[in-house]
Amino acid sequence: ASGAPQAKGDLSVSYIKLGDIYMARNDLAGAEAYYLKSLAIDVKLAASGELQAQRDLSVSYERLGDICMARDDLASAEEYYLMAHSISEELAASGTPEAQRDLAVSYEKLGGICKARNNFAGAEEYYLKALAIGEELAASGTPEAQRDLAISYGKLGDICKARNDLAGAEGYYLKALTIDEKLAVSGAPEVQRSLSISYIKLGDIYMARNDLTGAKAYYLKALAINEELAASGAQQEKRDLAVSYNNLGVICKERNDLAGAEEYYLKALAILKELAASGTLQARRDLSVSYHNLGEICKVKNDLVGAEGYYLKALAIDEELAASDAPKALEDLVEAYQDLAGEYEARGDLTLAKKYTQKAEKIRENH
Repeated sequence: ASGAPQAKGDLSVSYIKLGDIYMARNDLAGAEAYYLKSLAIDVKLAASGELQAQRDLSVSYERLGDICMARDDLASAEEYYLMAHSISEELAASGTPEAQRDLAVSYEKLGGICKARNNFAGAEEYYLKALAIGEELAASGTPEAQRDLAISYGKLGDICKARNDLAGAEGYYLKALTIDEKLAVSGAPEVQRSLSISYIKLGDIYMARNDLTGAKAYYLKALAINEELAASGAQQEKRDLAVSYNNLGVICKERNDLAGAEEYYLKALAILKELAASGTLQARRDLSVSYHNLGEICKVKNDLVGAEGYYLKALAIDEELAASDAPKALEDLVEAYQDLAGEYEARGDLTLAKKYTQKAEKIRENH
């Protein structure tokens, strides 16, 4: 009987690990089911006050917050993250590196909530708290601590970029890149992915400066990594590859290389159609954007029928998402209506052009 709490704790950890597997597959319902099983155990065990049981409870809260974030349910995510944060703050008083790291992660989760709400000052405040811990822990030189520090730099870079402080963003991204390039020699997939993200973020900075050559150089570096990682078949890695294809498609489009842009966009589309079968909001929204991109290429090529076909496919997804009250779905729907209005106007069908223009205006008026 004395071993019962330990056995239950082990079971809770197993549920978390299984939930993580479903999360990696973008199966939010499956992941949530396991995380809730873990939570039910952890709530009971944590009543003993035992430190490990307390930490396990904070992990369950954090994972459930991640589920809510993936569903764009910011209010519920914040509630879970605050419960996890409360425990992490208390445990961090022990001063152990693990407890300090948990607290840093907690700050970053809450920063993510602020960022999603466009509260950049709040996000920066949380990210700087995480950075202070990360820099202290990174002095140990462990790969995990170094990688955490790179992530902190990247998040602060994102805040600078959101504020259009490109120089500040680039500075943080380069700090992250320096760490990622050193760690990447290990060949570990998670480190390789971090490196590809650093390349993409720096490419985005060059794009914002309209330096297409610089942007392309970074995007190609990311592509080389993402093509290798996507071979694992993991959904996140496949999405990363689609992002790389889309980024390079944008470069081609900006250079008026329509054939090149279309080739990259079609590669991205093939991946995103497969991922959209998972039914997650992000996957369906990605697919809508992909159809929109191809519609734009057809429009520039004066292939009005082709453009209409892609725009209508994007519209079908946007209307479905808007009906489910998905965040940002109305913005996407307005854009889809505007695309079609412009398309029909170019074809001289003013009746349909007016119809879709009025639909877009109605949403703006009501929201």
